[in-house]
Amino acid sequence: MSAMLANHQRLRHAPTHRRADPPAGSRWLADVYDSLADGDSLAGFLTELARRVPAAAWVGGSCAINLAAAARWEAAHAGSDDYAIGLDFVQHSVGEGPSVEVLDIGSSARIPDLASERRWPTFTIPARLDGLGSLLAVPLTLRSGTTAGVLTMYSTSSHAYSDDDLRRLSLLSAELPAALAVALRLAEQRHHAAGLRHAMTTRATIGQATGILMARHNCTQDAAFARLRDESRRRNRKLRELAADTVEGVSGQRPEVQAAHHPTD
Repeated sequence: MSAMLANHQRLRHAPTHRRADPPAGSRWLADVYDSLADGDSLAGFLTELARRVPAAAWVGGSCAINLAAAARWEAAHAGSDDYAIGLDFVQHSVGEGPSVEVLDIGSSARIPDLASERRWPTFTIPARLDGLGSLLAVPLTLRSGTTAGVLTMYSTSSHAYSDDDLRRLSLLSAELPAALAVALRLAEQRHHAAGLRHAMTTRATIGQATGILMARHNCTQDAAFARLRDESRRRNRKLRELAADTVEGVSGQRPEVQAAHHPTD
């Protein structure tokens, strides 16, 4: 807990002012779709979305978005600033807090004064020490009705959020299912594309290594591959790694055959 407190004491407190005027019409939503089209990662899209939410919902403070329950391939959490990101990290890492509860049960939460809140002590104690006064949290629901994540507003002032603020934030979150679904689908497609590229590269490297062994031992393709496979088992090394060693020994350059990874940026 001491490390957690030290980490979050350094975060700057969130702004608590409200915009004087709401954005015109639904222009903000068109901008959200533009950022989705122009972006190259789920985390980047969520960061842009978190930065736009306070003005779009006409509420002050810092915004955090967490879609970790829905996205299996990319980092799916972001915030408008470090303050929101840090507080959201505390909630989801300790596994308790109003946002975690919203994610679990799918209903909104308004915490007017954190100083008088007795629930979720592993979150509220470090959050109070870091200056958190109040918060709002609303579920992010896909068109299927599945709760995909949670959107949270944090303020350093107590009683910063009214029922009207919660209503506006809920209305805003109801406009996002289509954009969230597209973002998650794009993340899935990027994951599968990365896996395909990895598989193609690995196959090419193994093919090159097999060809080298055919020439070295004057044997058939099947026999050369069997040699490579048996050596992999004997040395307890991945086939792709041993193949890369074989190619590097001849060409002097190591092929790109790292294990498939989950893109996070």
